[in-house]
Amino acid sequence: RVSVFDSAVQGGDAVWEGLRVYRGKVFKLERHLDRLFDSARAMAFANVHSREEIRDAIFQTLAANGMRDGVHIRLTLTRGEKTTSSMNPAFNVYGCTLIVLAEWKPVVGVATFDNDKGVSLITAANRRNPPQCVDSKIHHNNLINNILPKIQANHAGAADAIMLD
Repeated sequence: RVSVFDSAVQGGDAVWEGLRVYRGKVFKLERHLDRLFDSARAMAFANVHSREEIRDAIFQTLAANGMRDGVHIRLTLTRGEKTTSSMNPAFNVYGCTLIVLAEWKPVVGVATFDNDKGVSLITAANRRNPPQCVDSKIHHNNLINNILPKIQANHAGAADAIMLD
């Protein structure tokens, strides 16, 4: 369970990776874990789970659900539960929260476009966040800047939106 006082709920204060499972193996797991740890370090997370603990949690989740292929994992590491509702990380005293969300999602059929017919796109009304505001190398959960163009594309009946710098 994730507490309503968790940083991800309170302010999107989390980092994540999207993983794919093929024939019982997590594709490029170590690279994904490197980026997860780099992002957590850039966000100054404390009391982060060890690489081994995260690996174990992933494979325990897959085994418990009989998942070996056609699986997508949303691996999220939050700053953790707070003692009170606040944006201040000083109130995070319990350590990070690890979420392993594994779901059946084969690659075929999940795309929002058709390779035979092409793809319809719009130009998003909003721009990408400049690196001076948010470092794009940090794979963080605060994705509102990416969600708004998706909403615009949905309203326009397009598959996606192109964001300009």
